[in-house]
Amino acid sequence: MGFLNAEFDRIGFGKLPPGRATDTLLIARRKFPGGQNSLDGLCRRFNVDNSDRQLHGALKDAHLLAAVYLELIGGAQSGLALELGARTVSDQPGRGESAPRAPRPNPLPSRLTEAERLAHEAFVAGLSGKVLWKI
Repeated sequence: MGFLNAEFDRIGFGKLPPGRATDTLLIARRKFPGGQNSLDGLCRRFNVDNSDRQLHGALKDAHLLAAVYLELIGGAQSGLALELGARTVSDQPGRGESAPRAPRPNPLPSRLTEAERLAHEAFVAGLSGKVLWKI
C-alpha cells in the first residue's frame, strides 16, 4: 500500500484508504498457516504456470497474483462453457460440483464513496451510442 500510495500521491490521485485493499498474503497465511505463501509458493500450490517469471516484474506478478487470488477465494471457474456439448466443471477431473450458496441475509454495504458513484454516473451518461446494457 505504501508503494501504491506514493505513486498515487505523485500523480495527484490521493491515497487509498486501508479498507480498499485486499491483503492476499494475509488470506494465504490464514488458509495455509506455516505454508509457503510467497507468490512462487502459491503458484506451485495452485498449479499456476509461472515458468516465464525470471525476475520480479510488476505486470507479470499482477497477472500471477490474479490467478492465485481466484484460487485463494475458492477456485477459478475453469470450465466455463457457452456451447452445447462442452464439458462442465463437474465433468473435469478433480473438480466436484459445489453446493449452492444460501442467499446473503443482509446485503454488503457499497464500498463506493458518493463522489465515486456520481463520477461513474457522469461517465456512463457521457457514453455515446448504444451501449450493451441499455439495449
